[in-house]
Amino acid sequence: MHQQSINPSREPDTAEGRIAWLEIERARLADIFEHAPAFLAVLRGPDHVFERVNPAYMQLVGHRNPVGQKLLDALPELVGQGFVELLDHVRETGEPFCGRQLPVFLAREAGAPPERRYVDQVYQRLVDERGEYAVVAHGVDVTDQVLATEALRRSEQEHRDARHESARLAAIVNSSTDAIMSADTAGRITSWNNAAERLLGYTTEEILGQHVSLLYPEKHPETIEMFSAVQRGESVEQINTQRRRKDGSLVNISITVFAIRDHDGSVIGISAVARDIGERTELESMLRQAQKMEAVGRLAGGVAHDFNNLLTVIGAHSAFLLESLESDDPRYEDAEAIQKATIRAAGLTRQLLAFSRKQILKPTSLALNAIVEETREMLRRLLGEDIEIRTELASDLGSVIADATQINQVLVNLAVNARDAMPNGGVLTIATSNVSVVAGTSAARGVVPTGDYALIEVRDTGTGMDAATMARLFEPFFTTKAPGKGTGLGLATVYGVVKQSAGYVLAKSRIGHGTMFEIYLPLVAGADHTVELRVAESAAVCGVETVLVVEDETPVREIAQRVLTRQGYVVLTAASGAEALALSATFSSPIHLVVSDAVMPGMGGAEVLKRLQAERPRLKALLMSGYTDDEIVRRGIVSSTVRFIQKPFEPTDLARAVRDALDAT
Repeated sequence: MHQQSINPSREPDTAEGRIAWLEIERARLADIFEHAPAFLAVLRGPDHVFERVNPAYMQLVGHRNPVGQKLLDALPELVGQGFVELLDHVRETGEPFCGRQLPVFLAREAGAPPERRYVDQVYQRLVDERGEYAVVAHGVDVTDQVLATEALRRSEQEHRDARHESARLAAIVNSSTDAIMSADTAGRITSWNNAAERLLGYTTEEILGQHVSLLYPEKHPETIEMFSAVQRGESVEQINTQRRRKDGSLVNISITVFAIRDHDGSVIGISAVARDIGERTELESMLRQAQKMEAVGRLAGGVAHDFNNLLTVIGAHSAFLLESLESDDPRYEDAEAIQKATIRAAGLTRQLLAFSRKQILKPTSLALNAIVEETREMLRRLLGEDIEIRTELASDLGSVIADATQINQVLVNLAVNARDAMPNGGVLTIATSNVSVVAGTSAARGVVPTGDYALIEVRDTGTGMDAATMARLFEPFFTTKAPGKGTGLGLATVYGVVKQSAGYVLAKSRIGHGTMFEIYLPLVAGADHTVELRVAESAAVCGVETVLVVEDETPVREIAQRVLTRQGYVVLTAASGAEALALSATFSSPIHLVVSDAVMPGMGGAEVLKRLQAERPRLKALLMSGYTDDEIVRRGIVSSTVRFIQKPFEPTDLARAVRDALDAT
């Protein structure tokens, strides 16, 4: 009897041929599932019963085979870790979940306590031909950055409906974030998933039937040896090499190659699983940079806090000196110089607070195009005639919640930076657009979370920057300008303002090709969300009321007491929240106002105010701080009418703020 030959690249015409082809296809896909370097598990039903797992998954959980068991029966240590809730959500809504470096505690050895691992993981719902739901868990154990690379084996579970199994496994392969491809023994490509198309640029129609050498770089001796070894039935696991994209560029990949066998064990083709390791390296570098920036930000915020307390004392004493000296006194000029230096230093601390995201913002619902147009007029005067300013503004741009003044400052700082990069003139372009960042895409280089954003692009035609400069771009006090030409806080301020506005800022540049900054701000529906901490003004600053000053820094506390006593007030002082409560409990006369530092050890100003007002309902309040974390302050303040004064302050500023707080209704 004539035996029909089977071409694995296409479905045969005869029934006998189709059955054989489906069996080979099922075996190939099952092999891919079993030997994928990433872990894979299929969980079915509301109880998440393991229907199928691959060896990489069993290696992750300590070589336990959970097939046929409910999730929490097989892996009881997952209780309370949130994974069941994620699976429920994906199964019920169909929305995929993608998480990076998720911590998971697993008891990987019998009798041993759970150990912490970290995984990059995707949950995705699949619907079979009967309309039943299953969830595919797909990811990589990134704890030691070693991918699961066991050779794919034939499936142990036989399915009665080969076509159903083949289609389901094909869906799993096609949804993989790894590039998966196969070729026949002659080297002609027979399958190509979506991730392979994204990685190498060829569509399935373009690549099927082409020889694998089309993807080889010019020098590829190890690639030829790899192909020969797999043809002999061997497997090659996690080799770092290169492949050529459709556009001719090379991409660095980690690849695992293995043989595809038929039911007799004969080699009938070759499959490969590849991952772009260039993107991973870039993301790891960006993560390290973000962690460094966060640490520097915390340091900058702490430094600004301490400096503001010191500057309050210096500024107050210089004001006292100026009051006591005649203008023709030789010492008057010295005292005035101290006061001016204090004001300049206060400006630097404000920039540090902006970088460290510790400043108080006044966010409202903004139309960014209007801000850009307003800033553009200012920039014409600031940048000079040799720089052309262009705008490309989206007419349907959505609204964002941000501080208008701070966004204006961001644009000015970026424009000034661009001007310095174009000493002989050039073009500065400010563009706006609506963008949607979607899970699984390369939008914003994997840094910006999924969602809808208003994008501001600031582009120049300047000299550009090298990689070393780009790596330190947003660090405070880092500058490439000559001494005395800049503080190095301009881009640090941009970074801080954007991050505090719940946004993201990215930069792209090459030497000789200019620079582009991208600012992503979350879109919102248009209501005004103004949050305001007000310090009103008044002419009369004297009084006779009783004021309780709560401040943990002794010099600042003494300054406040001295200023307010001079204005006629009865002043009580406390060095902590606990001391303030004890003093109030023993003081039988009325206390009209509490002036408290917003952030103190043990008990912050908001808590002090809350507890004092519980005993003295008519008590008014004025908060002050040199370390004004916007989020902490706003959480502790019930109403936007609560008075606030920013350190460092002049004695007259404090006196005026106290009077206004007392006079407020």
